[in-house]
Amino acid sequence: MPPLISDYVRKLRVNTNEYKGDYKNWGDVMGISTSFQENAIFEKVKWAATQVKEGKAAYERDSVLFNKIIYTWPVLACLQNAALTNQQLHVIDFGGSLGTSYFQNRLFLQKIPSLKWFIVEQKHYVDCGKKEFEDGQLQFEYSIDNVLEKEKVNCLLVSGSIQYFENPFEWFDKFIAYNFNHIIFDRISFIDGTTRLTQQVVPEHIYPASFPCWFFNEEEFINAFTKTHMLVADFNSADESVLSSDNKKLYWKGFYFRKNDGV
Repeated sequence: MPPLISDYVRKLRVNTNEYKGDYKNWGDVMGISTSFQENAIFEKVKWAATQVKEGKAAYERDSVLFNKIIYTWPVLACLQNAALTNQQLHVIDFGGSLGTSYFQNRLFLQKIPSLKWFIVEQKHYVDCGKKEFEDGQLQFEYSIDNVLEKEKVNCLLVSGSIQYFENPFEWFDKFIAYNFNHIIFDRISFIDGTTRLTQQVVPEHIYPASFPCWFFNEEEFINAFTKTHMLVADFNSADESVLSSDNKKLYWKGFYFRKNDGV
């Protein structure tokens, strides 16, 4: 069956998710939600990623197919900048699904003399990635440590994933401890106010699912990294801002941090 290339180019800039509540406990949200580990979600993501890999679709994000690549130009510029020092880009794509960002940007990265892209994901994604998606440049691993045991990495990319972890603040500390020269964030969710834990409900035209989602205070987020890294740039992500039920602004941004020693 040919892929159903969805006309969601306009909708990509309109956030149609629903965000409910202000929770104090991750378990409380999980108790009324589904999970990213749902097999139906994985199978739809796998199908969409396969269409891109086989050239039957141009781009996919969150299992939605597009008839042209939707570039996030600031992220691409940050990746290229990270490659300038040693003419190499060895990236850990943390929570990178089955290669969304890799397939999105590879055309503009192919001239880099040494390009290696490691995706760290849930086990079933990694199992599938190793079997069906690795191509020499693109590789899959179960943890950051597994990657660093075999390769020196100069860049960490975290795109639209860290807000779905139970303890994201602990991960901030881990990212810093790994001492990456370059750290790039994209599609990170923020709130105009105190950090909040909500339930995100995904539109059924993508897949029927719901899960916990953090909205960070932007100043606190930046401060977590500027002790060791310089903030080079920040930028708005593709998702438009929305209002919470109590009229707090919810918005999505990206950031490029470079280690303070200037490497």
